[in-house]
Amino acid sequence: MRAHVLRAQALGLDVHVVLGPALAAHLAVLPVGTRWTWNARYASTEMRDSVLLGLEGLGDALVTPVDVPPVNPATLRALLDAGGDAVPSWEGRDGHPVRVVSPSGLHPRMRLDVRLRAAVRIPVDDPGVCANLNTPEDRAAWEARLGSS
Repeated sequence: MRAHVLRAQALGLDVHVVLGPALAAHLAVLPVGTRWTWNARYASTEMRDSVLLGLEGLGDALVTPVDVPPVNPATLRALLDAGGDAVPSWEGRDGHPVRVVSPSGLHPRMRLDVRLRAAVRIPVDDPGVCANLNTPEDRAAWEARLGSS
């Protein structure tokens, strides 16, 4: 999570993180200046609820889960340059982060996968957009792959 925040802050982005379990541990590693919201109901809600909580009042946002590697700055820039809702695509596969836009700051209360069906796909040269690092073994394999390229 810290690496995602630092990458976005390096581009001058305002970062807002939604936290659930292990609140104190996560707060201890968040960089200075990171806005955060606690989903106090994380144990009884879905990821969609955390996303919507984080989007409240935001007009334009990049949304990413923490179980993906931080993407290249060029990928973030390409998403920011898109005209509206956008999804990065690597070798024809959709990935993260995604860009969602709502000029009013009122985002539809729907799952992102449904909302983003009509979003523009942005081809990127960044396999990290499609990586899913759910376990320590997944992360180790990803890091080994990066070291061998």
